[in-house]
Parts: sequence; C-alpha cells; structure tokens
Amino acid sequence: PSALQNASSALGKGLASLRVSSLAAAVYHKSIAATIATPISTDSAKYVLSSENPAMAAKVRIGAELFCAADLRQALDAARQDGLDFACSPLSHPRNARDARGVSERRAAPETRSDLALTCGEWSRLIVGTASAWPRLDASCAQQRRDGEAALTRELEWASHLSLAAVLLPPLPADVYPVARRLQETFQRATSWQAWVRCRLVSREEEARRREDPSSTGDVADPWLRWDRVRRLCDHSAALCVALELTETLPSVDAARRWRGEPLKCVLVPYALFRTNEAGFPVLPKAHQDLLASLAKLEPQLCLTGVPTHPRQSYVSYLRHLIASRAPVMDEAAIAERPYRDYLQAPLQPLADNLEANTYETFERDPVKYARYEEAVKKFLGERTSAVVVVAG
Repeated sequence: PSALQNASSALGKGLASLRVSSLAAAVYHKSIAATIATPISTDSAKYVLSSENPAMAAKVRIGAELFCAADLRQALDAARQDGLDFACSPLSHPRNARDARGVSERRAAPETRSDLALTCGEWSRLIVGTASAWPRLDASCAQQRRDGEAALTRELEWASHLSLAAVLLPPLPADVYPVARRLQETFQRATSWQAWVRCRLVSREEEARRREDPSSTGDVADPWLRWDRVRRLCDHSAALCVALELTETLPSVDAARRWRGEPLKCVLVPYALFRTNEAGFPVLPKAHQDLLASLAKLEPQLCLTGVPTHPRQSYVSYLRHLIASRAPVMDEAAIAERPYRDYLQAPLQPLADNLEANTYETFERDPVKYARYEEAVKKFLGERTSAVVVVAG
C-alpha cells in the first residue's frame, strides 16, 4: 500500500508539473505571437533577438569564410561562440598547391589537413569546402590548363571523400567551357555535394569602369551571362547552384532581379560593405539592406567574407536582426504551401489511385477550394426543400 501511495503521489506531482508546463508554453507562444507583430527599427543600436521573429531568426544559417585555419576544430569552436552555423574552409593548403608536373609533390608539408580532424557528421554539417583560386583553366598555355584541371579534379574528389554538403567555387573566368566540362564530368558520377558558383553582383571590370565614368550603364563582363553559360553547358544540373556575392556597386533593379530566378543557395556578404553607425555597431547601407531582404525570401544561407573590423558576433547579430525584422509573418496557409514552393508537382488522380491520408490532409488545407465547396453546397441546399446528399469516396 505504501508503494501505491508513493506512486500515486508521484503521478499527481507529474500531472501538476505537466499542467504548469503546458500553461507556460501557451503563455510563451502568445508572447511570441505578440512580439512578431511589433515593428523593429533596422537602425537600432541593440539587436535583441528575443523581440523579433524567432522562427526566422533561428532559421537563417550564417557562416564565415576561413582563409587559413591552423586548427579547424578550434576555429569551429570560435565560430560557435560567435553565433555562426558553418564555416567555409579551403580544400587544400594555399601554400601547397599541387600540379600535374609534381613540383609541389617534393614539398614536405601535406596538401591539406587530415580527414580525421572532424567527424563525418561535422564535415557534412559544419564545413563548406572552398576550391582554390589559383588554377587557371582558361590559360592560354596548355600546360597551365592541364595543371589547373588536375588540381580542381583532386579537390572535388577530396570534397566527395569528406562527404561535404557543398563546394564554393571561385568566380567564373571569361572562358567558362573548361570549368563547365570539368563540372559536368563530375556531376555524371554520383556526387552528394552541391557546387556553389561564386558570382558577383557587379563584375570587377564594371566597378572599375563606373569609378571612371559614374554615368556608364550595363556590365561589360556580366556575371549572370557567365553563370547562364555554365548552367546550360551542365544541362541545368540540380547540383549546380549560385553563391551570390554582394558588391559595393549595385546593379540596376532589373539586373538584380534576375538572380531571384536562379538556384540561390548562399549570399556572400563582405565585411567591407558594413558601415559603423552612431552607436558603434556595423550596419549595411540602406540599398544593401533592401536587396538582402528581398533575396532572403529565397531562404539562402549567408556567409561573411573578408577581414572584420568589429567583433564577428556583432555582424552575426545584425544579420539575424535584419532578416528577422524584414520577414513577413506567414499565416497557416502560407506555412502549408511552403514545402511545395518552386517545385513541379506531379498530377494526382484521386479517383483512380488510393492516395495516402496525409495527401488528403494537405488537400483540405486549401484556403479557397473547400470554402467555395461549402458555399456552393449551402446555396444549393438553401434553394430546395428536400435533397439527397451522397458522399462518395
């Protein structure tokens, strides 16, 4: 009897704590719903994430580019402390660039770090490989082209061995055919990673031309045209994606709008674009804020590049604040449609096939169709004194 009394007492305490936890959760969700609707100034000196849209603030993934990390695990620990979610790390050491002639083979240092530096799960979740920029696949010298292709092939094979989720490629050269050929050969094999092609909003040539003549328009080396050529040559491979790099000079509205129709997986935000406000915090110019907010609707990852002049955590907090404050509040219908956005849907045949229960549950979330059905049935039955209703299916 004493054991039963103790068990009953423990059960009562557990139910009481469960009711308290449920009440606290309900109060928390109500407070979150109230704070989401509160407008937030983008010029605020303090970026308190708890007063923003918590779902969007937690959802956006922000990383940083590591040009050379002596201890990768230590660098990842520092990145976590700064609020970062991933890091872009070179696939090979910049001082040990290998080539087909074996010149670099005689160096004592290894080509890259050991694959045992991290676990397989950490490599795939926390690291985006950065391909070397030194290979010149468009060089006029045939030997340099072969050396570049061999180096790129080795790095892509190493990325596959590490089970990386993505590889960040350098900006495309004027002659994109060698790069496209090498990528297409890689995609034809089974690859589990994505190739993020680094594309600048405005080319360096165009930025230099605009500094000399601010009234000039157009882009003499349009990065979007180079990307379009590579995409077509790779047969619109799903593994080929865009890593869009923001530039000091912004293109026209129409030119910037083109990128919203591309498979944008990452937006590279250089530290040099930030300005220090009156409170001493780094902020982006207004035009860059608007552009980044419009691109955030595609839900890309953000990656900080360059050399920071403020604590790295302040950049991360500001970007989370900016995305969360500009994110629209989605209703239940928008949340239900979100997984199916920008995907081709196979036509379903409810009368011919036995569909799963979750498929019908998804159908019933349609905010328009079933409301119209209800109105039509109500109007039909309202005009008659008697009717027979048959429910089929």
